[in-house]
Amino acid sequence: EGRLLQLIFETELPKFNLHWSLAYHEINTHNKSSHRLTSVEQDGLLARVGLTRKIENYSVTSEVWYQSYDLDTADVRRGPGVSFGVSVAF
Repeated sequence: EGRLLQLIFETELPKFNLHWSLAYHEINTHNKSSHRLTSVEQDGLLARVGLTRKIENYSVTSEVWYQSYDLDTADVRRGPGVSFGVSVAF
């Protein structure tokens, strides 16, 4: 149904952690029109870079990425993206 090859790196710096990854995805390799992500076979790269900072029990993360392929069934288009998140440990 699919394959993934991914490299992930993380560097701990004094005030935050820097992380980045580069992945090659093959999705819907059997070319099933009913696939949950894409109705046709897709392959391509996904590159991400982000920062995480710990503040007391919280982790605040931001990330930017570029995806080189469309996922029509999931309504995800190729191109850049950005995300922000907060998690708490208790």
